[in-house]
Amino acid sequence: MIERVNIQGYINFESNIPKKTGLLSFLWIMFIVCIPSAVFGVYSNITKIVMLPLVIIMSLWIIYLLIKTDTKKIQFIFFLGVFSVFISLSFLVAAYKIAATETRVSLTCVILTIVTYVIANFICVFNTLRLIKNGHFKEKRKVENPMGIIFAAGLLGLSLGRVLLGKTSQDTVVAILVIGLIFLGFLFSIGTHNFIKFYFAKKFL
Repeated sequence: MIERVNIQGYINFESNIPKKTGLLSFLWIMFIVCIPSAVFGVYSNITKIVMLPLVIIMSLWIIYLLIKTDTKKIQFIFFLGVFSVFISLSFLVAAYKIAATETRVSLTCVILTIVTYVIANFICVFNTLRLIKNGHFKEKRKVENPMGIIFAAGLLGLSLGRVLLGKTSQDTVVAILVIGLIFLGFLFSIGTHNFIKFYFAKKFL
C-alpha cells in the first residue's frame, strides 16, 4: 500500500523547466523527428497516413496547452505520457527505415526490439511505483534540468557529423545512426511513467 503523502509528493515532482518552454521544445523535436520518419523511407505510404495526422493532433494539443498552461496540470501530465510514447516510437521507426536502406531488417530483429521496448517500459513503471512507495518523492523538490535528453540528441548529431566528415564507411555511419536512434527511442520512453502520475492526479487532486 502506497501512502497518500508519497503519492502527493510524486504528483508535485516535476521539471524545473517552465512548462511552456518544454512544450515548445517538444514541438521542435516532433517536427525534426516525426515528420521525416513519416515521409521518407520504406513503407512511407503507411507511415504518412498514420503519423502525419498524429503530428497535427499533437501540435494542436501543444497549442491548446500553451494557453493558460498552469491551469491544465492534469492535462499536461497526460500529454507528457502520450508524447513520450509517440516520440519514442517515432525514433524507432526512423531507426528501422534507415537500417532498411542498407540491409534487410529481419522480422526477428523487429520483434526483439518491440519486446525489449515493452519490457523496458514495464521495468520503468514498476521502478517508479517502487520509488513512490519508498517515499523518494516525498520531499517537495523539482528534478534537475532534464535537458540532458535533448543534449544527448544534439551530441548524437554532432558525433554523426564528425563521422560523416571523416573516412568512415557508410555501413558504420548507418550502424551508429541506427543505434543512436534506438537509444533515444528508449530514453524518451521513460516519460511513460506520466501515465501513473496522471492516474494518481485524477484520483487525488
